[in-house]
Amino acid sequence: MRYRPEIDGLRAVAVLPVVLSHAGVPGLPAGFLGVDVFFVISGFLITSILLEEFEQGRFSVVGFYERRMRRILPALACMLLLALPVAWVVMLPTQLKDFGQSIVATVGFAANMYFWLTQDYWAQAAEITPLIHLWSLGIEEQFYVLFPLLLALLHRRPRLLIVTLVLLAVASLAGMLVARSAGHGASAFYLLPFRSWELLAGAASAVWARRRTDSRGSGAWVSGASLVVIAISYVLLGPASNPLLLHLPVVAATSLFLVLCGSGSLVGRLLSLPALVWIGKSSYSMYLFHQPVLAFARLRFGLELSPVAIAACLVVIGLLSALSYRLVEVPFRARGTVSARALVASMLMVGLALVAFGIAARQTNGFWEAKIAQMSPAGRDALAALQAATDERAALWKQLLARSDRDFDAGELRRVLFVGDSLSEDLFVAASLAACGDPGMQFRRIPLDNECIESQSSGRTGVDGVPCSEEMRRFLESTVLRDSDCIVIAATWLETASSLGKLLDLPELRDKGVLVYETHGFADVRSLIAYMDRESIEPSSDQLHHYTYVTRHQRTVTSNAVLEQIATERGLGRYRGYDCFCDSAAESCSVFDDAGDLLIIDQLHLSIAGARFMGPSLCESIRRASPHKESAVP
Repeated sequence: MRYRPEIDGLRAVAVLPVVLSHAGVPGLPAGFLGVDVFFVISGFLITSILLEEFEQGRFSVVGFYERRMRRILPALACMLLLALPVAWVVMLPTQLKDFGQSIVATVGFAANMYFWLTQDYWAQAAEITPLIHLWSLGIEEQFYVLFPLLLALLHRRPRLLIVTLVLLAVASLAGMLVARSAGHGASAFYLLPFRSWELLAGAASAVWARRRTDSRGSGAWVSGASLVVIAISYVLLGPASNPLLLHLPVVAATSLFLVLCGSGSLVGRLLSLPALVWIGKSSYSMYLFHQPVLAFARLRFGLELSPVAIAACLVVIGLLSALSYRLVEVPFRARGTVSARALVASMLMVGLALVAFGIAARQTNGFWEAKIAQMSPAGRDALAALQAATDERAALWKQLLARSDRDFDAGELRRVLFVGDSLSEDLFVAASLAACGDPGMQFRRIPLDNECIESQSSGRTGVDGVPCSEEMRRFLESTVLRDSDCIVIAATWLETASSLGKLLDLPELRDKGVLVYETHGFADVRSLIAYMDRESIEPSSDQLHHYTYVTRHQRTVTSNAVLEQIATERGLGRYRGYDCFCDSAAESCSVFDDAGDLLIIDQLHLSIAGARFMGPSLCESIRRASPHKESAVP
């Protein structure tokens, strides 16, 4: 395939908006669409090269994947190795643990699936996640596992090939739209079946370009219009735009540009300017380095970077990308410089080292002991106080939960049953300590793992290690369930939130008041203490409150949206855990009370102070959700 400098220029048009929008430069709300442009270019170029090799009888599976390795792995390994010491300095233990896990996923080209499970791309926490941008790399490499086989089967029948590519692209696009409309936005964004249509569009464009007769007269203005569509999309669209309107114009415009733009046209000459071509050639390295530089800067200097800090970051990104391109990408792509054996050996060693780091980060909870050694005496005292509070809490919880499943007492009382995992224990204790201002209100609790609701197979175990089938049987046959007036459902649902509907459909819950607890979740409180120690700030600090808000557990935010939808559709009561800790409008959360005592002991479980803090508002929600009964006590 002949070299087309205007495609490198188009790469520059793709990468610069991505970098600038992630840096927080205003005016590019949809700069992230540059990734869509990259997908189409990738599909176009690789398909063009493969079709040419098939026609000339030069295709080799080994050769194809060797080229992919040379193109992808050396610069990626360089970026990851350089990121390790910086991460050690600027990241807190929980962040370092997550960083290590994302490295392992990246090495396995599964970063998109890892972040699908752990991180909302549009949440502010993504801004301090150094490797989140590698989701797109996972998409590409997963796509190219089987794609050469499809071309091998159909390359001699170009009409059938292009029809197949178009049909697959339409199916993928339709799947993305259905997933988005069904509330599975993360799946539609991160997963290959819903993003492959963009790569397929590039592939179909490559087949079209090879069969197209010369018609430069129309191609010049169409390619120019395509470039305008791409630029307008960056400026006028945004994450909240209709998904079809958001992605399709950019993908279609990129495809048309690749097919119709000639190097000698005005647009072709414009994009062939040396500066744009240089940026395009180094665009892969620029994309690799931009997010770690920005995330580490925000972790070290504050979530809101000043204009000067942003400018400095952009300079660093430019320098690193230039050095990576010249010193890593160019040498490793040349077989005469680095042999295939040396390439495989070096990448294997680096990959194993990176995986070892990731496993160690997970097993040591982000190298927690080493991080403690770096804390001040005051910080270590705060951790000791947390441990003492945790031990005190354990004793009180044991006392209050000892007979929490006994039958309700006789009498016309409000009978409230807490159902769920360890979070339901916390709410039971909170209500018990508050007594809900009503001596005639009774509380009981039954353990029930949310996963047992989803699957009652004998192979799955519930809260206390009991098989799910047995746990569900105990729950459904319990007298406290039968005699209860109100059920408070509290669990760390995460990806199983939809199973709440199955629980509510049980006939045993019919005609009972129901209160659904929407789960809270934060960064590990020990990491928050380490952050306070590093920044020399107090529990009342606005900086800490904003940091706590940004680093809250994103999977709980997602699962709460599902819980809210189910509860709203059924007219159920809801108790929002985050409302106890957070002011969403101010982007502020606090896990400390006014006296500076911690309200949680880990990521979500309440301390004694937290239970007393939450109790009154919980009781008010229970009163609203439970059928009214006159208390037996005057």
